[in-house]
Amino acid sequence: MAAMLLLRRHAALLLGLRAALATSAESSPRRMLLVRHGETNFNKAGRIQGTLESQLTELGRQQASELGSWLAASHAGHIDRVVVSPKARTRATLDEIEASFAAAGAPALPEREVRMDLRELELTHWEGQYRRDIQQNVAAQYKLWKSRPEELVFPSGHAPVPHLWTRTASEWAHLRGSTPPGTTTLVVAPGAFNRHSRRMWLQVQVELVITTCAQLPAKP
Repeated sequence: MAAMLLLRRHAALLLGLRAALATSAESSPRRMLLVRHGETNFNKAGRIQGTLESQLTELGRQQASELGSWLAASHAGHIDRVVVSPKARTRATLDEIEASFAAAGAPALPEREVRMDLRELELTHWEGQYRRDIQQNVAAQYKLWKSRPEELVFPSGHAPVPHLWTRTASEWAHLRGSTPPGTTTLVVAPGAFNRHSRRMWLQVQVELVITTCAQLPAKP
C-alpha cells in the first residue's frame, strides 16, 4: 500500500491513458504498450536531461519493478516485440521490467531492439541546467517554452519541438508498419516520445496503451 501511494504521489511521471482505435477494416488491431522510464537523478533534482545520460533513482527502480509486475500479470506471453531507447535510463527501466517477469515466473520478454530515434526531446542549450536557473536566467525563453513550446528556437537554430515531431512521426510510421495486425509491441521510451505519440493515434489503426512507471493503469 505504501509503495502504491508513493507511486501516485509522483505525478510528474503520470500518464495512464488507453485508446482503442481499431476500425471494422482491421479486426485484429496492432497493439502498442508505451512505457516511460522511472524517476532519474535528473528528474529528482529538477535538471534538464535531454540527450545527457542519467541514472534511475531507487524510487525509479521501484517504479519500474512495480510496472514490470503489472505487465507480467496482465500481458505475459502476449508481447511479441520489445523496442527501447538507447538511453541508459530507459534500458535500466527495461532491465527492471525483465527482472519482474523472471520473479513472477512469467515467460521471458522477446530480445530487445534498440531504436536510436526513440530519443528524448533535445533541449540542447539547456541540458544539465536546473529548471529554476533557466526560468530565472532566460525568463522570456522559458515562458515561451511553457506556453508555446513549438515556437522555441535556440540561437543555434535548433527548434526542439518541430525536430521531435519529425523524428517521432518517422519512428511511429516504422513501428506501425513493422507491427503486424494482432501483435503487441512494448516500447520503452522517454516521456516526450510517448506524449507526442498521442498526436498520431487518429492516423493509425492501433490499440494503444500509454503508461509510466509512476502509476499503474487502473483499467488494463
